[in-house]
Parts: sequence; C-alpha cells; structure tokens
Amino acid sequence: MIKALRKFRDTLTKKSIALFYYSGHSIQIKGKNYLLPIDTLNDSKDPSKMKIELQAILNVMERFSSRKNMVLIDNIDNRVLRKKFEVKEIGLSKIKVPKNTDLVVTNKPNSISLYLGKSALSTGVSNKEGSHSFKSIDPKAYVKLSKNTFYFRVPNSVKKVKPKVSKEDVLWASTLKKNTLYAYKTYLVAFPLGKHITVAKTNIQGFEAKIELQKKIDLALKEKKLQELKKQEIEKQRLRTKLEAKKKENLYIEPEMVRVFPGKYKMGCSTCSNRNERPLHYVSIKDIFSIGKYEVSNAEYNSYLLSMKKQKSDADNELPVVNVSWEDASAYALWLSEKTGKKYTLPTESQWEYANRADSKTKYYCGNQGSKSGAYAWGKNNSGLVLHKIGQKKPNKWGIYDLSGNVSEWCIDDYRADYTQKSHNKHNKVVRGGSFLSISKDLSASHRFFKRDTSRHQDIGFRLVQN
Repeated sequence: MIKALRKFRDTLTKKSIALFYYSGHSIQIKGKNYLLPIDTLNDSKDPSKMKIELQAILNVMERFSSRKNMVLIDNIDNRVLRKKFEVKEIGLSKIKVPKNTDLVVTNKPNSISLYLGKSALSTGVSNKEGSHSFKSIDPKAYVKLSKNTFYFRVPNSVKKVKPKVSKEDVLWASTLKKNTLYAYKTYLVAFPLGKHITVAKTNIQGFEAKIELQKKIDLALKEKKLQELKKQEIEKQRLRTKLEAKKKENLYIEPEMVRVFPGKYKMGCSTCSNRNERPLHYVSIKDIFSIGKYEVSNAEYNSYLLSMKKQKSDADNELPVVNVSWEDASAYALWLSEKTGKKYTLPTESQWEYANRADSKTKYYCGNQGSKSGAYAWGKNNSGLVLHKIGQKKPNKWGIYDLSGNVSEWCIDDYRADYTQKSHNKHNKVVRGGSFLSISKDLSASHRFFKRDTSRHQDIGFRLVQN
C-alpha cells in the first residue's frame, strides 16, 4: 500500500483533480486516524508499523495544490484490531479538512456504520448534488465539501455565478473607459496601494508628457503668430511710410467720400421763422454724386497751402479748416482736381440738404426737436463754444458726419432771399448748416444764410463733392 501511495503522490500536479478512495479497516489512536491494510490482521510481529495516518495523506494532497481533492473513506471498525492495538475509541476522530478538498466518510466522528456502499459523489451531477442525495440515503455518513463545485457530468445548463466585483475593480473599469489624466489620478487617490497603480502611474506620465508637448507646441505656435504679426506690423509701417512719402511728394490728401444716389425730397421749411427757408418744395436729385464724409480738415488744407507756398495753419490737423473764404474753398477744389484728375467742387444747396436729410422728413435729422440734435451735432449748447475734431459725433443714416454743426459750410450757389427769387448779387454765397456757436433752431436741415465770397469766419468751413 505504501508503494501505491507513493505512486499516487507522484502523479499529483497543480492542474490535476485528485481522487483518493479507500475501502478497508481504520482505527483511532489517541485522536489520530489511521488506515490499516488487510495485511495488518496477519502481521504477528508489530502490526503498528503497518498503519498509515489519514491526515498525512490529506496534507500531502494539499501540499501539491491540486485544483481539487476528493477523498472517500469507506472504513470498517474492527473490534479485533481495537483489541490488538489496545484502544477503546470507536470509528474515526474529527478530521481536519484542507482547502479545496471534498471529504466523504462512512460514519460521523466517533461512530460506526456498516459500509459506504456506492460512491456518494456519483449519485448526482455535481459533488453538492451527490452529497445531498447520499445524506438522504445514509444520514450517518460524514460529508465535508469545499466551496468549489465539481461536475461529474456536464449539466444541460449551469447557473452562472456572477463574480463579486470589488470597489477598486469598478473604479478601475470606469478609469479605463474615461482614459483621462484626472481619472487615473482619482484612482491613485482612492487606492494608493491598489493592484493597478503601475499602469495608472505609467498612463499619468504619458498624459503629462503629452500635456508638456502640447504646451511646447502652443508656445511655438504663439511665437510663430507673434512673428507673423510683427512682420505684418513692419509691412504696415512700411506702407504708412511709403504713403507719407507719397503725400509729401504729391502734397495732397484726398478726402474720404460717400456715394449718394438719386432721389426726391422736400427742400426748405414751411413752419420755420426764417423766410429765406421758404417755400417748402420738391427737389429731384437725378444723378449720383459723392460728398465728403467729413468737413475738409486742416491736414488736407495745409497740403494745399504748402503746395502753393503759403503759410500753413498751426491748428490741430484733425480740426475742420475755418477762416477760409468761398474763394479759398473754390480754389482748393480746383487745385485738388488738377492734382488727382478728378472733378471736385463745392456742393450745391440742394445736394447739401439732400445729404443732410438722408431720407428723413423731419425738421432736424434726428426729429423735430432741436434739443435732441446733440448726439449728431456740435452746437452752442454742447460745444463749450470751441471747435471740435471732425467725426466725433454720430453720422447720419448715410454715414456722413457733422453736416448740422461744428462748422457752417460754403455751398457753390449764389444766395437768393427765398426759393422763389433769383440771385441779385453774385458775390453773396450760400452758407448751410449750424456751427459750434449756433443755437438749436439753427442746427436744422433747412437752415441757410449768406456771406460775401471773400469773407472769412471762425465758424465757417466746407466740404467737397464729386459729380
């Protein structure tokens, strides 16, 4: 039997399923259980040398870490052997069952029965079913099963046992799904000694490396953009310098112009106190013309003075030119036409009022109340009685600035006392619009008066048109 046990031991592996079946005599001596081969009965010299300890067999099977061990003991209690070994205990003592071991014994500890009969675990599909069936047949048997179920025959369906998932595994699955730096850092905070910390730390290093790389790329792109902007600024400066050089060379500055399209409007005023604004009558503008977006500035007029070798004004270049006569303004228009090859003139009265109204039908561009004209015009009430830079107030609907205030403006027409009469003095020229010295009622679209063509005034300037 010793040889058989050694051979059995040599076949055990970690992947094996081991079955140990013993049918024969057994005895309990001082709390230990021994298996006795049949030869023991006939050994007259020293029968104690033939006994084999059951626990030793179980321990050997456990040491080899088989996947599962099944031990079936069909033991017979022999009175002759108990007398021979001088023991009083009957049956076997309680057996210490190792992990992953199923144990079935004919009788319960310290008791005896006749025999095991057929294999207990073969009475069902699985070891659990077999043990349950066997217990119903022989309730005196001792059965001890491990947690692992073993199937003798493959059942039609096996109930799937949902594996228990730890909180760490749940978080790790979520971390892998998200696959973000924050997710991996969250995992490390929750499980600093977790089983996935190596992968988590490696992935964190990868993300941080990518972030650093992206920072370098962004910095490089930003630097590249700054260089491009710098080049653009250098090019703009070059063009500005070239333009300034051209201006100095040609000594003229063309005004910004606004295109005005044909139309019909009511010119004059029927309710105004000034009779020279009457009667209210229809005027048709039949041709497209362009009018200065701003009044002619000191910068523009100084280029003319320098070209004519005259003393230029020391006033701010962005202020509208004033103290210029009708003749001065007409001479400037002729000079600019010669320089540019374009025909510039002073506007007619009808052109000026048409541009001022910009489709409005009220007394003032902004409505019928002169008190509201402050948003569009510099007058006595808001100018502080000083001249202001061009383009500081709102433009009208067509994008034209300062038609109603800041400076009154020369027109090309000879003055008529009203719109029904003819001009009686070719030296009296029309002046339109109010100025920074005007009261509210003189900021209206129809306001008109005259000055001598040679006179100069601190609040009269002009703008040009192209027909």
